[in-house]
Amino acid sequence: MGFIRVYIFADKAEPKPPLGPILGQLGVNSSNFCKDFNESTAELAMFDEVFGFLLTVDLLVLENRTVKFFIRKPTISVLLKLVNAISIANSNYFFKKRFVMRINDFLKLVIFKYGFVNMKELKRVSFICKGTARALGICLIK
Repeated sequence: MGFIRVYIFADKAEPKPPLGPILGQLGVNSSNFCKDFNESTAELAMFDEVFGFLLTVDLLVLENRTVKFFIRKPTISVLLKLVNAISIANSNYFFKKRFVMRINDFLKLVIFKYGFVNMKELKRVSFICKGTARALGICLIK
């Protein structure tokens, strides 16, 4: 039994390096894993067609050489970029554009990412996420 954390683009898993050899060392059929993973993440690929939607995936390899995978939620910066349609290809978007986002929408993103209901924890995490939004050039308004 083993645990591996990998980063895979949504709907773009292929049984070639680097993923294929990692799964091959554990005796796992990489083509079956790639087929199952691509089927489960097909709807996420439409969010960012140009660069792909990078996901953190936890793989649990069982003793009978089967794989269970758990997809983690994307980082808050990726979520903010998707909501505000910021293109990563434009390297100077910090200086050229200023995006505006309502605080209610921002808090919905934070709750989606972290799932907190405790107000103290929500304030703490939203303070950290506000710094990320500020670094991306996003102004929060009421």
